[in-house]
Amino acid sequence: MTVTPEGHARGAFLGMILAGPPLHPDAVTLGLRLTDGQLAGALALAAEWTGRCAGERFSIRQCGSGTQRNAGSDGPGPDASSDGLYMDLDAVSTAIIVTALVAEME
Repeated sequence: MTVTPEGHARGAFLGMILAGPPLHPDAVTLGLRLTDGQLAGALALAAEWTGRCAGERFSIRQCGSGTQRNAGSDGPGPDASSDGLYMDLDAVSTAIIVTALVAEME
């Protein structure tokens, strides 16, 4: 994955939607709402996770007032809260959804 400068993040994201592996539908919807700067940050985070955790799947869960990211194929575990649960996400979808959740909290 190539991370582009802020001004070209939107084009790279749209190219991923059209040509790349399928993204989670919420990641597509939320990604279109992000600013170019937020989208560039999300793509950079996704590139970092892809390099560090190649092939791993991610999950996101809501814990109280904060959002917790869990990387790995096991998911959040049986004792986890089911609020705001996303399971079996790729790195790009995860980074976009997490970026949108953080932006929403700010």
